[in-house]
Amino acid sequence: PEEIVFESPFRLEPVRLADYRPEKGERLFIIHHPIKTPLVVTSHECTVENVPPTDRDFRNWSDYDAHTLHHLCDTYGGSSGAPVFSL
Repeated sequence: PEEIVFESPFRLEPVRLADYRPEKGERLFIIHHPIKTPLVVTSHECTVENVPPTDRDFRNWSDYDAHTLHHLCDTYGGSSGAPVFSL
């Protein structure tokens, strides 16, 4: 069989993971397919709500919350696992 090569007109590069701790209020955007609908980009009033504490005293945090970023982005069911980007 003949090999098909797709050549993009755009220069595509991998997305780099953040190497800093996000701050409350930082602007975000999420690319997702809510409820199996076409692709949506959510960015309006999309911000970091809460981040894990900086110290190692997690007594008041569940293990889940100690490693989870909470956001105030308008998303629907079916969007879990969608990438979250900072602006």
